Amino acid sequence: MTEIVTINSMPYDVYADVAMADLYLQANFLASAWFDLTDDQKASLLVTATRTLDRQCWLGEKTDSLQPLEWPRTGTGVEGVEDDVVPEDIVNGSIELAFAISAGNDAVNSSVPGAQALQNIRAGSVSLTYFRGAEGLAAQFSRFPLPVQELVGQYMCSNQTIAGFSGFGTDGTSVTEDDLGYNEGI
Repeated sequence: MTEIVTINSMPYDVYADVAMADLYLQANFLASAWFDLTDDQKASLLVTATRTLDRQCWLGEKTDSLQPLEWPRTGTGVEGVEDDVVPEDIVNGSIELAFAISAGNDAVNSSVPGAQALQNIRAGSVSLTYFRGAEGLAAQFSRFPLPVQELVGQYMCSNQTIAGFSGFGTDGTSVTEDDLGYNEGI
């Protein structure tokens, strides 16, 4: 089922506890700063990651409507998912998200996660224009960092990200701030 971490003598449900996260991140070359954190800090990060994951739209339904977290789930349609077991991808995704948050990722605090960064794209003489302040967001079309998205994406209600713009002609432009849910050529 799920795990428990304790912070200031209070128990919190999580997908991975501190020992699991330490073991998983031990093999990550970039994770040395994780091991400088206290167990309470790690636990808080794991709670934050779990809460963030639990706010997403997942395939299927909770196995038990009274369970504290969104996983385990039934009826996901994902091969190999057992109704009473939290998939390893969800557990590892929560650890990766906790680690990313500790390293400064804004998946939790972003007011517009996955916002469209491109304002204008051209084909003739190739040109890209970004919305003001979005230059560093060009490849960020998902709420989660890529390692997390790769792990949990197949379990989400909408596991594909499709840019909301169409290209046409050789010098025409298309501008949008919205993800329309499809991409169709003209």
